[in-house]
Amino acid sequence: MYVAIKRFVDLTDDDHIYNAGDMYPRDGFEPSRERIVELATSKNKLETPLITYIEDEKQSVAGNDKVEDEKDIPKKTTKKAKSE
Repeated sequence: MYVAIKRFVDLTDDDHIYNAGDMYPRDGFEPSRERIVELATSKNKLETPLITYIEDEKQSVAGNDKVEDEKDIPKKTTKKAKSE
């Protein structure tokens, strides 16, 4: 998921205007991977990044719901002190 960091007109999406803070892409539009790279870098007509990647909250929450398998958790080991 991406968010606009500057106001721009998407020339590949019927001149749709994105304001800073708008989610990119808008519902119903599927940009090419190349277009996303153009907008996220300075390789566009404005020569400045226009969008940035943000994590999808739904995916983040779903990922945090996983319970770790006990076998994957390393056991803590402590050295016993030698008795004199």
